[in-house]
Order: sequence, then C-alpha cells, then structure tokens
Amino acid sequence: VLRWWQSLALRRQLEHDADGNLVWSQVVESTPRRSGKSVRLRAVALWRIHHAPMIGEEQLVLLTGKDVPIVREIIRKAWPWAQTNGYQVRKANGQEEIEAPDGSRWIVRSKDSVYGYDVGLGLVDECHGVDAGVVDDGLEPALLERRMPQLVMTSTAHRKATSLMRHRLAAAQAQKNDPTDVLLLLWCAPRNADVADREAWRAASPHWTPERERMI
Repeated sequence: VLRWWQSLALRRQLEHDADGNLVWSQVVESTPRRSGKSVRLRAVALWRIHHAPMIGEEQLVLLTGKDVPIVREIIRKAWPWAQTNGYQVRKANGQEEIEAPDGSRWIVRSKDSVYGYDVGLGLVDECHGVDAGVVDDGLEPALLERRMPQLVMTSTAHRKATSLMRHRLAAAQAQKNDPTDVLLLLWCAPRNADVADREAWRAASPHWTPERERMI
C-alpha cells in the first residue's frame, strides 16, 4: 500500500499529453530519510517493464546509486512479486535483474557501470553521493533515441552532497515560472524558517509520525 506522497509522485511522473506521451523527461526528487523513496522507485521500475506495450518498445530500466548494496535492496524486495507473476529473476552479485516475458528488464548497476545501455527509465538513488558525471556523461546519453525516456534522480539532503543534486535542484527551481520538462518534487522547510518551528519540520517531510517528530 503506497503512502500518499508515493502515489502523488507516481501520478505526477506518469502524466501524459492527449496522445499518451509522457510529458516529463526528468524528475528531481528530494525527501528526508525513511520517507519511502525505495518503495516509490520499486513501484515505478516494475510499472515500466510491465507496460512496455503501452510505451511502444521493449524496456530497459537501469537503477544505480551511491552504492550497490543499497540499490540491491530496492530490487531484492521485488523478486517475490516478480517470480509469482512469471518474471525471470537473476540474483548473482553484479548481475541483479528482473526480466519480463516480453524481454523488458530492470537491472541494477554500480554508478561506474552505466555506460553502453539503451535505457528507457534511468533511476539514480541517493544522488548526494553520486558524481555529476555519472548522469551527465553516462546515464543521460543512454536515454537518447528511446520512446518516452525518463530520468529520475532522488536523494535526501546531505552536508557533503556532490554537485549533481545541488545543480539539478537549483536549475529546476530557477525554471519554475517557465515551461520545462523537468518535474520537481521537493519537500523542505520554508526559507528562513525557525529551526524550532514544528510546522516547518512537518513541511519538510511528506511522511509524518509521532516517532519522526520525537527524533527531530
């Protein structure tokens, strides 16, 4: 069962025009820790390979991120569903993937191994620890010449973040009044908010519980 913000993020990402073409080529997303980004990524990856006929070509979803063990956890929890529904699963270290009956695949790769693929949906998790070149030089070119390609970059905030999310967030906010194909999903405290303001805490988190409030 998806949380409200996960459903919202998926619904916005899959918005399309009158011809059925997806309108967002990039999604820049930032939420606090433990909000449910992994579940949201898992859902959209499975949706993409499950609906290849709707998109119009065999699909390849490539998931990468700050480190392989973390992104492996995202696909690992999809294996039981995949096996139950007739999908093939590979679990070998470094070759993790799910393959649909029509040949569409969801694969996991390290951030240094995103080159040479024809990617329909590129997913980058915990972008705060990913160098900009992984996306700029590796993943974005892999999305060229595909039907309705999308790139999703998601991350928590981090004091030592690389330039990747810093620049992507800044660019998306700078273009907020102009037509663009970048969808910005950003939960954060208002600028100049009082750090003791509980309403600001709540504004910065799409998923809220008493336990989260006590931790903050």
